[in-house]
Amino acid sequence: MELIETKRNHFRGFDLQITFEIEPTDGGHNISLGKDRMTYEITVGPEVKLINHTHLKTYKYPPE
Repeated sequence: MELIETKRNHFRGFDLQITFEIEPTDGGHNISLGKDRMTYEITVGPEVKLINHTHLKTYKYPPE
């Protein structure tokens, strides 16, 4: 996971946006299957809301 950007939505406020890139794996062998970029909004409460999800790349699954 790589942190791309963090920002406040209001001056001195507690509403935040965080953007990061992840490489999901197959779960068992930790083989990367692709790359995605996600932006979440986090507000007081706490409340977490997905703002944007972009699929950037798809990797081929290696032969067994």
